[in-house]
Amino acid sequence: MNTIWTSLDAAPFLERFYQFYDSLVWKIDVEMGSSRRSRCASIVVGVRDQSRTTGSEWVNVRMCFRDVSEFCINEKANSQIQVLSDGIRIVQFGQSLIVDFDPYTDAPEGIEDIRRSHLYFACVSIGWEVSEYDERPN
Repeated sequence: MNTIWTSLDAAPFLERFYQFYDSLVWKIDVEMGSSRRSRCASIVVGVRDQSRTTGSEWVNVRMCFRDVSEFCINEKANSQIQVLSDGIRIVQFGQSLIVDFDPYTDAPEGIEDIRRSHLYFACVSIGWEVSEYDERPN
């Protein structure tokens, strides 16, 4: 599994997957653990991979968020979080990496801008791996 430790590490990852524009959320898992330090979460997203040269460019990317300090998963009746029309943003505030799947702004000035999102995770690091495209991943 590859690892992202800083927002600078995230740039080539985001570029490879077209910033996750128009990708699809297939699965979200959250493990609460016995303390915030042991919380982890993962998300599987169907996305186009520009490194693919043969076959379909669509793949699944599983992101694993380690030591989750804060998160939000909020799908309201008049909105949906499955289609990531605006892509994702990965920013860093202090020691936390924040992955925003429903960006309120392109350049958040602080955590309050992130908290307007309906789907985000704040964590210490992000592991990620690519697998074959599947609308019902394990």
